[in-house]
Amino acid sequence: MKKEYLGEDRFYPMTYKETWRPIREVAEKSGTPYNKAAYEAQMKREAEAAAKKAVEQATAPKP
Repeated sequence: MKKEYLGEDRFYPMTYKETWRPIREVAEKSGTPYNKAAYEAQMKREAEAAAKKAVEQATAPKP
């Protein structure tokens, strides 16, 4: 690890709450929040898309 990181053998301690605060603020202001509600909405959209694809594949004519 020292070779790859120029002699350093420890990682800088980071926390999501403090270290990522500026990133979350920018995301919120740009309309792309990284929070539980946004995550759940994305998961719902992905599940709906997967269900739609499964129905389309099941009803597609077989060659």
